[in-house]
Amino acid sequence: MTAIAARARIAGYAVALGFAELRALFTPGEWLTGWLLRVLCQVIFFGLVGRSVGGGDTARYMVIGNAVLLVGFEAMFVVLSTVMERAQGTLVLLVASPTGPANVYMARGLQWVCTGTFTSTVALVAVPLVVGVPLDLSRVPLVLPLLVLTALSCYAYGCVLATVALRAPSVMWVLLNLGYLVLAMLCGVNVPTSFWPGWLEHAVGFLPLTHGLSAIRDVLDGASLAAVLPAAALELAVAAGWFALALLLTRDVMARSRADGTLDLFG
Repeated sequence: MTAIAARARIAGYAVALGFAELRALFTPGEWLTGWLLRVLCQVIFFGLVGRSVGGGDTARYMVIGNAVLLVGFEAMFVVLSTVMERAQGTLVLLVASPTGPANVYMARGLQWVCTGTFTSTVALVAVPLVVGVPLDLSRVPLVLPLLVLTALSCYAYGCVLATVALRAPSVMWVLLNLGYLVLAMLCGVNVPTSFWPGWLEHAVGFLPLTHGLSAIRDVLDGASLAAVLPAAALELAVAAGWFALALLLTRDVMARSRADGTLDLFG
């Protein structure tokens, strides 16, 4: 078996473990009524705020932005999944394995990409009907590839945060929430990125969600997938950059933890 095949096989086991963990955390009924209903209410809330302060166009803008934000929010749960590996005492074994821990950690939370894509799709279909904003539902299937791309980009961003949380597990919730709030505030969810000063608007282009959300808005407004390829390509480049950074930081964290003897410590 080649090294690449071995790594792919181990990553596949990590993905399977993630889905098993998801089934242990939620029954279908618990997920639908406990999580999905909660986040749909969140999107409805922002849609109603938009209708109150700016009318139908603002409500539509905020509904789309917050519905797509859900795919990033769930993808970032990789922070929790990754830190739980250390809490369960598997870090020492992963570091000692021939393939190393990086491919396990990078695949550990991919189940959240799947659930996040589903959640965002449901929100894009259901919430406009509840809030009463115009949205051509026939175009929602066209944005699915862009939702998946955006989810992967946010997942890579979450993997970077997870490497920090591996060294300081006690701040994992702080990192998760601050990371999510940065995306919600800056990436065009409730206000256009052009609202920010020029230097900040350019910096936001390096964050996940920004270009993917822009492309999704354009498709829902009637643009073809070909027309949004430049924005999709930028989102893909951002994802690749965050994945590369996550890989480098994971290796650094493992080296530091091995050097200072904290591989088997949690807290």
